[in-house]
Amino acid sequence: MRTQLDRDGVPFCMQGGLTLVPMPGFEERARQLASLISEKSRRPAELNTPVDIAVPSFKLRPSGEPFLELGKEHLDSHDVFILASGPGSYEMVGQMDFLLGYLAGHKAGRITIVFGYMPQGRSDKDERDVFALPPILVTKWLALAQGLLKRIVCVDPHSDQSTMVGHTGLITPVWLTYRLLKRAYQDAREVADRVVLAFPDAGARKRFKLALKKLETDLGGAVPVVYASADRVDATHKTIDDLGGDVAVVRGAHVIQLDDETAGGGTQMGAALKLREAGAADVWSAVTHGVLCGNAPALFVAPDSPISRLYITDTIPPENRRELDALRASGRLHVLSWIDDQMWVIYNVHWGRNVRVTRGIGNPDL
Repeated sequence: MRTQLDRDGVPFCMQGGLTLVPMPGFEERARQLASLISEKSRRPAELNTPVDIAVPSFKLRPSGEPFLELGKEHLDSHDVFILASGPGSYEMVGQMDFLLGYLAGHKAGRITIVFGYMPQGRSDKDERDVFALPPILVTKWLALAQGLLKRIVCVDPHSDQSTMVGHTGLITPVWLTYRLLKRAYQDAREVADRVVLAFPDAGARKRFKLALKKLETDLGGAVPVVYASADRVDATHKTIDDLGGDVAVVRGAHVIQLDDETAGGGTQMGAALKLREAGAADVWSAVTHGVLCGNAPALFVAPDSPISRLYITDTIPPENRRELDALRASGRLHVLSWIDDQMWVIYNVHWGRNVRVTRGIGNPDL
């Protein structure tokens, strides 16, 4: 898209000025992103990009009924980016409903939602007596935004179904698989001579296919890989039956198992136990989304845990999650921030540029 110029030859965005609207818990992230975008826009050959921030205040009336305070300033005719993330709880989904309605009412010029973790992304397929929820959420959000919601960005979606919801081009996936894989692999090579990669199921192998190919290209050779044979019992339970591939390479090796997320931790723990039984000297786990619900934090911090280190990104911000305190204190949790990627996405969407190379493979100029 050709950059528009005003009568003085200064670039301007036809969608309006850039405004960040943080959902609860994302206020500091909005300030950090505003600073990063401003810094980037001052570089040679980049476009001057002032950033406004409009912080909504979600409140309850004495009756318990929710309402939202959000002034019109920085919204009317602006290019608005909502900063949010799942999991898609009743509270989170309800707040998003109110916010989109308010932004439409205040005549935002265009709305983009930037999700770290796609709400209800795990429920992307119909099950017995249960509908897939992403289509329901997205259909509702499009209606509430009154035609102003033009794009939803989400990181490492749980499956391809998530990106096909809504109209063509509505959902843009951003992949952090290579960035995550490279960080964990480099750290492992500092402590071990032999590193093996493991995938707990076929879905994980598919999601990391391009990242693995890029890593092998960078290294100039193949990386040993094994995979688990998983059997899904239902939406929340999966069993690990056996290991496949060249299982002999596991003995005495340092193994990194890769996936897009860990929720209850059962899949990662089950696969790690199989790897330990096969003779792995150590097992790390690297996942994009640290959902870590229920008893998962305790599983990863337990003295007898088969996994000694867990890598996650901050697509679900971990800093304010008290349930992760013990895991953080243990030194086993390593967090890779996606804020540079997030800044790059917002800047390029605002100026109408392509963002589909942000797999960490296209080496975007962050």
